[in-house]
Amino acid sequence: MSNNTDTSSCSKRVKRTLIESIASEREAAKNLMEIGLYAQALPRFEQCWLLCGRELGAGHPLTMLITSNLAHCLTKLGRFGKALPFYQRSLALHELTLGQKHKSTLAALDRVAECLTELVRYREALAYRKRALNRSEQVLGYHDTATLIRTISLAKCLEALKRHDEALPYFQGNLDLTESLLGPEHRNTLFALQSVAKCLRKQNRHSEALPYWQRALALSERLFGTTSPGTLFCTSNLARCLMRLHRYSEALEFCQEALAISERIFGRDHATTGCAAERLANCKATLASV
Repeated sequence: MSNNTDTSSCSKRVKRTLIESIASEREAAKNLMEIGLYAQALPRFEQCWLLCGRELGAGHPLTMLITSNLAHCLTKLGRFGKALPFYQRSLALHELTLGQKHKSTLAALDRVAECLTELVRYREALAYRKRALNRSEQVLGYHDTATLIRTISLAKCLEALKRHDEALPYFQGNLDLTESLLGPEHRNTLFALQSVAKCLRKQNRHSEALPYWQRALALSERLFGTTSPGTLFCTSNLARCLMRLHRYSEALEFCQEALAISERIFGRDHATTGCAAERLANCKATLASV
């Protein structure tokens, strides 16, 4: 009986020593990553991962952590194809050990989607984006910041697939959420307004886009002043929208403003200023021909 107890006690000590050794090596690899030495960190993570899988098993918490670390290190090295199966394993481990609705599991879903996006595999990424948003709404609620970020990510994924009509409700939902969470005068509200306007423009729905560009310009001027790059962007797009609607006399003022702002920010010889000058010339020529 005592021999069995001694053997069990010895086995536990050996396993504890092994876990401490792997954890120490993992910390050393993480420290290398923190100072940007990803190539040096990678073999250490790989060795830890192999040891964990062989000695501790796939379901051990340390295996789950190192799987995520290894995937992240590969991502930092731009090796997204190699990172993807580790992100997928990490997600499976999170779902197994923590459950589908745990915050860490949601983050693991996001990482798989982000890796697929880097690989330009948008259709596959879309399925993960939808799962992440659905679970985020259930677990965190519609008005949580993480849910807001996942709403934007899903909209951008649909946009990358040229499915602008499907992306629009998510961009509009993002605008509503952003205004609710951060207020109508926040810079993120400005970006949300621009996203809706751009999505409508891509569908040639210029009359619907117009009020969003008008709101965006007014907000940009209040937030950043009349001569900022952000205000230039809004002014140029408002002019462009009005021209698409054949409202050239109204567009002329904004074309002139865009050129003046661009000259102040970039100078007369910059490409952006050249584009602004060309748009103004086109607007004037169209007005002269009417």
